[in-house]
Amino acid sequence: MASNDSSLDQGMPRPPPCVLLLNGFTGVGKLTAAKSLASALQSNHTPCRLINNHLLIDPVIAIEPIRNKAHYTLRKEFRRLAMEGLNRLSQNKENENKHIIIWTAALATSHLPTPYDDTTHFCEYLDFAKTRGVPLVFVNITCDLESNCETVVKRRG
Repeated sequence: MASNDSSLDQGMPRPPPCVLLLNGFTGVGKLTAAKSLASALQSNHTPCRLINNHLLIDPVIAIEPIRNKAHYTLRKEFRRLAMEGLNRLSQNKENENKHIIIWTAALATSHLPTPYDDTTHFCEYLDFAKTRGVPLVFVNITCDLESNCETVVKRRG
């Protein structure tokens, strides 16, 4: 019998369901890491969903480009709809909370007054994980300033 190095053939266990929140500033590689992880999970037949925060932010910017109270309220409404849709995945007994939900975000806090508090935003993810009955795994992704600047400049062309 031929040897095969695939993790499935070696009986590699599937990771448990969770909400994986990849956090970091623009250009640090959140989406790249999320796509790579989602691909690896899918190749292991582990059900997952990837929610890139720009899937939710970009429509809001088209509707309300100025980052004011209306903008942040609309962003919260888009997140709520996404979370409700993801929670419907678990209504089917076959899929009951088996998914790993990978979500990208750029949460930060400050002592300066801002129109929106990312601490409250973070609590939305905590509540989402709690509703699903799974842990929230928070990963803060960083990179050195020089690499980050290069990435941001390349994107702007």
